[in-house]
Amino acid sequence: MSDARTLHHIVVLSADICGSTRLYEVYGNDVARRDVALCLALLCEVAEQHGGEVVETVGDEIVCSFARPGQVVDVGREMHQALRAASAAGRFRSGPLRVKIAWHYGLAEWRDGKLVGATPCVQQQVIGLARAEEVLLSGAALDALPAALRAQAQLLDTLTSVADGSALPVYRLPWEDDADATRFRPAPSPPAPSQRLELCHGERRLTLDAAHPRCTIGRTEENDIATASRFTSRLHAEISLRQGRFYLADNSSNGTLVIPREGERELLHHEQGVLHGEGVLVCGDVAGEDTAARVAYRCD
Repeated sequence: MSDARTLHHIVVLSADICGSTRLYEVYGNDVARRDVALCLALLCEVAEQHGGEVVETVGDEIVCSFARPGQVVDVGREMHQALRAASAAGRFRSGPLRVKIAWHYGLAEWRDGKLVGATPCVQQQVIGLARAEEVLLSGAALDALPAALRAQAQLLDTLTSVADGSALPVYRLPWEDDADATRFRPAPSPPAPSQRLELCHGERRLTLDAAHPRCTIGRTEENDIATASRFTSRLHAEISLRQGRFYLADNSSNGTLVIPREGERELLHHEQGVLHGEGVLVCGDVAGEDTAARVAYRCD
């Protein structure tokens, strides 16, 4: 990597700590910095054990490169497992930490020791869809894996590549150990595509569909749905229709609690998830006591 300019195919993987902003707000700089540093050190150790090179650490994220896709197969799983073990052992003063992981395989350019070009940009597109404790990968990365692993992957979405405008399929790769000793177990079927989303907040009713595919939720009147809750951020969250699914992206300080009528509740914090069925969004008040923070939803 000492060449002024070097081109070759590599895997670019990044792991991003979920909810790290809230660590600083709730636990203070000293505790947050310590926990983030420890978390990143554990992630770096896993990457290096599999022949990876840590390209850089930026805030709460590490970026690694690998020469061959086969080196990366177990990395995401072992990173998640390492953090679960460290959290269970009480090593983080702020409590359990989780990360989201994504990788892409493509032609990368090293310029004066720095990774530049389209591949790291596409990889960042992929991790933008990831949620806590997920491993996502691009279609190009999936194609480089053995057939047995390709069969386990679940298509999550198809984006437009920032590199060349082509279709960029993004897949989820299940990683948790199975009782049958397979390293990757089949993912559940994705929710059926939705054509319409109805939102209700007090007297306010809003419908999203192909003609109106986006809305924002926040504390100020500039949002499509404005709440009066002191827990809600000014520009708290955004909902958008893509590929027949409604994506909720949280941009807030306190997170958005998704409470579906059927299934487990989930807290999103600087993450995104897919809405399906019906339920309630709680914007900022994770205790759920402030009715002003609640927005009902229903997908059809």
